Amino acid sequence: MNVLVSGGQGYIGKQVVQNFRESGSTVVSLGRSSKNDISLDLAREIPHFRNVGFDLVIHLAGLAHVIVKNEASDDLYNAVNVLGTKNLLTGLSKSGVHVKTLIFASSVSVYDQTKCGDILETHATGANKATGAYGRSKLLAEDLIVNWPIEFVQTKVILRLPLVVGANAPGNLGKMIRFIKKRRYIGVGDGHARRSMVLIQDVLALLPRLTGHNGVFNLSDGKHPSFVEMERAISTTLGMRPPTRIPRILAYMLAGIGDSLEKIARIKVPFNRSTLTRMTKSVIVSDEKARAELSWSPKSVVDNIHTWIGEIDQVQ
Repeated sequence: MNVLVSGGQGYIGKQVVQNFRESGSTVVSLGRSSKNDISLDLAREIPHFRNVGFDLVIHLAGLAHVIVKNEASDDLYNAVNVLGTKNLLTGLSKSGVHVKTLIFASSVSVYDQTKCGDILETHATGANKATGAYGRSKLLAEDLIVNWPIEFVQTKVILRLPLVVGANAPGNLGKMIRFIKKRRYIGVGDGHARRSMVLIQDVLALLPRLTGHNGVFNLSDGKHPSFVEMERAISTTLGMRPPTRIPRILAYMLAGIGDSLEKIARIKVPFNRSTLTRMTKSVIVSDEKARAELSWSPKSVVDNIHTWIGEIDQVQ
């Protein structure tokens, strides 16, 4: 297959590019790094392509894992996630490139995560429902994908991803592993809040099979492990005791102190009320549609911890 991957040097992008090349596909990677085949910043530039067509365009480039607490947050995410998407589609259109299937890596943050129970793809979305500036930007990017004219693309797939788990993962999972290893991690309350997540290996295996498919799909491992399950699994794999737990009321007080320090001293602290909310709120999405239409059959994140926690010495 001929494949274009935006964000080709990102955490997921690197592995997507490698996976397709190892399978014999011709891959063009695009992104800011000079290691990409096409090096440019989609937030600032419109790319030009010489290829007459791609079997798959996998749009991974975007901004995540950045916390912005002021009115500029929407502008920051929109500049990368929305304008970057617009520039990619404009470049493909102006270059006369025909795409068989466009895959966009969106996020479960497009949903109102205050909803209890499993979230379906039909769950209402909107600027006033998406979770934070990141979720709003992903939803706007989705709209651009959906409205891209059919004269340029045959089918479109939007994957709403939860936490993607893999060796040396960035973001909150990486922080959890590092803090547990350094014995600086403290569990909150009963730890029963559950989070949808998915193994990167399962996402990689799914992508080549999406040619010709249409629609929006949630992905998860179907198990939605709790925080205490993740904490114990990581600790056991690292050969350590499970983390100490503190009552939720004490955690709330400490989180308030963290917020005050950030506001008054303008320093970044590892624990504040935003962190507390993430540790005590369940976010569960249903992947039944993907199972039914895409033959999605993922493995359990916790049961396959040996495939994603990585070499212990690499966890800094």
